[in-house]
Amino acid sequence: MSLEDVQVILQEFSTVIRFLIAVLGIVATLLPFIQRLDDLLPSFIARFLSSIFQLVGLFDLLYYIRPRKYYEKLFRELNESELATTSYASNICITSSISPDDPSALVSGLVNTGNSCFLNSVLQALSSLPYLHEHLQAINNSSTATALPVTRSLLKILRRLTQPLYRHSSFRPTEIATALSSNRRITSREQQDAQEFFQLVSSALDTEGQQGAIRHFTFNNIQLNLPTKYTATLDECLSRFTAMEYLDDASCRLCSLQATLQTIKEEIRCSKKEKRKKLEMNKKHIEQAIKMNRIEDEEIECIRASGGVSSKQVMIAKPPRILCLHVSRSAYMNTGMVYKNPCRLIFPEYLDVAPYTTGGHLNTIDPRLPISTGRSARVLYKLMSVVVHYGSHSFGHFVAYKRRIYTDQCGCNKCQKKENYRSQEDWYRISDTKVDKCDLENVLSSNPYMLIYEMVEEAHYDTSLETEDEQQQEEERDVSSLYSTMDEASKAALSIANALLAQDEEISIMK
Repeated sequence: MSLEDVQVILQEFSTVIRFLIAVLGIVATLLPFIQRLDDLLPSFIARFLSSIFQLVGLFDLLYYIRPRKYYEKLFRELNESELATTSYASNICITSSISPDDPSALVSGLVNTGNSCFLNSVLQALSSLPYLHEHLQAINNSSTATALPVTRSLLKILRRLTQPLYRHSSFRPTEIATALSSNRRITSREQQDAQEFFQLVSSALDTEGQQGAIRHFTFNNIQLNLPTKYTATLDECLSRFTAMEYLDDASCRLCSLQATLQTIKEEIRCSKKEKRKKLEMNKKHIEQAIKMNRIEDEEIECIRASGGVSSKQVMIAKPPRILCLHVSRSAYMNTGMVYKNPCRLIFPEYLDVAPYTTGGHLNTIDPRLPISTGRSARVLYKLMSVVVHYGSHSFGHFVAYKRRIYTDQCGCNKCQKKENYRSQEDWYRISDTKVDKCDLENVLSSNPYMLIYEMVEEAHYDTSLETEDEQQQEEERDVSSLYSTMDEASKAALSIANALLAQDEEISIMK
């Protein structure tokens, strides 16, 4: 290669470098303009330009080349440190020019103020719960004379996280952090747990709920332990959670009293008069204790061990409107070290908890039998949000998946219309300030740390959520009604013919 060839190559290379520098200069110049399209241009022009920038990936490019100071300046107006302690302050307006069916709509992200991904992920997950929005709104409107800082700050943040946007935007959740600032877990810069923050928020809501005219609903979580294997289903974990547990080193006080009473009755028949008097007195004390439900009375000294089987079982007595399932991934090695259980949990979009719910009648007689049978009617829940943890047991990052919800009207003090939140099939994957759209398949393929379901109304049961078994039963009922005038022999022949026909269809399918 001659010297002239080298000079030509260097000139072409310098030309490319100058072109790239010019492009970066143009991008840096357009940076403030692109970020404030909604403020500078009419809405239809802003939507058109936003779609073009998003199509060519310009938003992602700008996101990575912007300095940190620019974001701090941009979000300064959103970082309010004052608490929302009044009904007016928390009931912000969420009106938007974006149509509810617009597939390009986004939602706000949350700025990570230093290992606060646990807080951001839980707040994003809670923002997709329509019933929580409605209930907090009812608390906010009814308790106007009470401060309720946690309730109102949470409501304000959830409303902002629900408002549809055309561009990427984020803010710092300083109000809820200020309301919970008495807890060191929130104010420290160390990484914390999402489930612990969920418990902290629910406890604060319960405490403030005792002050209002409308009491807070049951808002707690169920902890599920994962097996030590590669994959497991959510139904399998719930079955383990509600399974019978037989206890060797524990005894039931009531069972022991009943066994002692039976033994004393037998001894009374065989004892002499001198001993019978004391036994009669003990028998009277035990019968009175059982009748008055004073089974823990320490004055009863003649109690004896029942010698029977002791068992324990946990079931859902009253299904909550919001069901939060915490998947415990803590596991222990033989050396005592703690590690994260990587078991892949398979979970459905719709969950029926009827098999794990009491049927209304409790069995307290035979400890070897289940405490109750499951409900016959379905108790159906719909998946609304998922919290996923990436990393090891001690370190990592929390990400939230949430279903998009929307309302056609705003119920703020200015609009004063009735809000009716509804859920859609659109999903978002949110990692602090990064908000990306995703589909249900991506959500169900994640390995969850927390699952949040919301109860489905009974009116929706028999339409879109009807199972194959119920459809088959419905078809059988229709067939039987068509031939209701036939005699029993004709019905039997028809049943055999239908069975043979179904068999032939199965054979043809296999062929």
